[in-house]
Amino acid sequence: MNKHANKGHTVSQEIRSHLVMFTAKYGDLKKLDRLAAQRSGQSHYWPEDPCMHGHMFWRTVGGGRCVMCERRYNQQARNKRLRAKDESRMLDIDALLEERRLQRELKEMEL
Repeated sequence: MNKHANKGHTVSQEIRSHLVMFTAKYGDLKKLDRLAAQRSGQSHYWPEDPCMHGHMFWRTVGGGRCVMCERRYNQQARNKRLRAKDESRMLDIDALLEERRLQRELKEMEL
């Protein structure tokens, strides 16, 4: 069984990849509870129970947020911003095309 699995929870490939990225960014943190991690100056701690979405992964000491949930939220927010930007670009393109069409019609009427 994987050393990061806890209480019968298996570690998915997604969690493994997050763990690799997390370890590369923060180094090897000690698996302390929240209070002990706070006292030792760690930014993250290892929880006793999974988060409400079932992730058994590091959490921030300051807010207790699950790193996996926070990452998913940030990805969804980024995708939402990109979709909004794409939609506004499409509206700009549609407006430009409509303006050109109207200019052509005006030229044809003048002839």
